[in-house]
Amino acid sequence: EPPPTPDVSPLPPTTPTPTPSPAPAPVPAPRHPNAPPPSTGPPLPKTPEEVAAALALDPLAALTHWPKRLPKQERKRRKVLAFRKKWEETKEERRLKQKENRKRRRASAIEKGEEPKMRHKRRKVIEWSAQRLVFDMEFDSLMTKKEHQSLANQLLHAYGHNKRLPHPWRLSWTSFTGTVPQLLQKHSGWRNWDISMHENAYIEHFSKDELCYLTADSTNVIETLDETKVYIIGALVDRNRYPNLTFEKAQKQGISTARLPIGEFMEMTARNVLTVNQIANILFEFNTTNSWKDAFLKVLPARKNANLKPSPSPLPSALPTSTGAAPELLASTQPVSPSLLPSTALDVKMSEDPS
Repeated sequence: EPPPTPDVSPLPPTTPTPTPSPAPAPVPAPRHPNAPPPSTGPPLPKTPEEVAAALALDPLAALTHWPKRLPKQERKRRKVLAFRKKWEETKEERRLKQKENRKRRRASAIEKGEEPKMRHKRRKVIEWSAQRLVFDMEFDSLMTKKEHQSLANQLLHAYGHNKRLPHPWRLSWTSFTGTVPQLLQKHSGWRNWDISMHENAYIEHFSKDELCYLTADSTNVIETLDETKVYIIGALVDRNRYPNLTFEKAQKQGISTARLPIGEFMEMTARNVLTVNQIANILFEFNTTNSWKDAFLKVLPARKNANLKPSPSPLPSALPTSTGAAPELLASTQPVSPSLLPSTALDVKMSEDPS
């Protein structure tokens, strides 16, 4: 008997399942023009330990892979380090390039019949004056911090004025210790200036016979400058707290004293106070022009309201005589030097304004 045939019924038609279309890729947000480039390095460290380990391996990693991980000052410091490193690596290449450029410019100048430019200017030969000036800086402990800074500025002004003279004076700083040398550290190369710096007092470098201390309390008035003398200015900014200080010091040391003839030439309505650099500049200008009048008018600031006296007045004589007459009587008979002009007595003291 044949096997029964299986009942095969037709399957219902199947409809194809639609394939889902891929989702559109997200559109990246527009980048700011100053935004740092996207990170392409290792993953950013998250913990302080990871940060320390990453910096130990690559100190400049903060500039390349994770610039926002450090404070702004630290990023700036590391940027400077990277610049210096690159500068040092390319130093030899820059020198060769500069050398080639110099050769090319020199050859071009020779072809045009011109004189090649010197790479370094030759230093001008200084014709020094025979005059000598000492700044006595033994008063460091008597000044405040602000007065120390004022004195340092005044010394710089005096030095600069002297350097511009056709025949500069020979300057010396004695007792050069304390605060002022520390304030001058910010001026690069100050140790190489054309000035003698001594830690000892001036009495150890010059003889007493050639020293002359300039002080407002002296009765002697300078008429002309003596090249055999070493003039001393007390480097002190005290606002007149220490009257007669330099005069008494000179007397104890047996040193001659003198004062400038400002009162014999000028009338001033402002305070009769001059700074250290103003006194030095008056000496510099008189040595150049041989005229106290021109020196005072050029150096004294306008705020002093300094005017020439309308009529000449004789200087109190400080010259030695053989008659033995009193200086008061000789004042009316002594001939006045042609370089001197009129005035009344005026004290010359120090202030804190260098101008």
